[in-house]
Amino acid sequence: MAYATVEQVSHVLNLSPRRIHQLVKDEGMPRVSRGEYEMVKCVQWYVRFLRDQLDAARHGTETEAQARLRLIQTTADLRKLDLQERTSELIRIDDVMAEITPVLRALRMKLLGVPRRAAH
Repeated sequence: MAYATVEQVSHVLNLSPRRIHQLVKDEGMPRVSRGEYEMVKCVQWYVRFLRDQLDAARHGTETEAQARLRLIQTTADLRKLDLQERTSELIRIDDVMAEITPVLRALRMKLLGVPRRAAH
C-alpha cells in the first residue's frame, strides 16, 4: 500500500505541514511512521476531530443571557469588596504588609541577639 507524505496530507486537508505535525503530536492524528500517512485514515480522523470541536463549541459556550448574568454578578462582587474596604471590613494586603514589616524586622533583630546574651 502506498502511503502519503506530509505534504500530500496537508494539501488534501488544506493545512500546513507544520499543522499536520502538531495534530500528530498534540491531538493524536494517525500516522504509519515518520513522514508516512494513510490518507483515508487521516481524512476520517480530521473530520471526527472537526466534528468534536464543533460539538464542544455548540455545547460549551454560554448564552448571551448567561454572560450578562455573570457580568452582573462579577460587578456586584467588585462593588461589595469596594464597600467592605471603605467601611474598614476589608484591609488591603499592601497596607497590612507596610504596617507589619517594621515590627517583624525589630522582632527578628531581638531574636538574633538572644544567643549572644544567653552565652554570657
